[in-house]
Amino acid sequence: MARIGLHAYFRTLKQETTRDAQSLLKILLVAVGIILLIACVNLANLLLVRAAGRKREFGVRFALGATSRAMFWQVISESLMLSLIGGIAGTGLVVLLVRTALLFCRSRFLDCTRSVSIGQCWPSPQA
Repeated sequence: MARIGLHAYFRTLKQETTRDAQSLLKILLVAVGIILLIACVNLANLLLVRAAGRKREFGVRFALGATSRAMFWQVISESLMLSLIGGIAGTGLVVLLVRTALLFCRSRFLDCTRSVSIGQCWPSPQA
């Protein structure tokens, strides 16, 4: 086939459907990553401020005979409960928003058929 000048180019379905929006999708991915990073730093800061504010409570507990191991597990269990509740609430919010978006934009999401054009490039006759 190479002698007569025929070439075939193959693209995956993902490449074909995201060809025009690939750079925009990369920018969106970076923006979402930055927002997630900001949220994580904010949450860590809130937990640190909360722990600093509870210094007096920890001092009283130590004075009453609580072990450092018990205090550690209390702080860890509180943080895990907060993260679990936040994760469940976030997942529920995402499910709700996706279902709402599907109700309002069903025709746009279901119209995913895309015509794939197959072109032929015949060599010009050489004299």
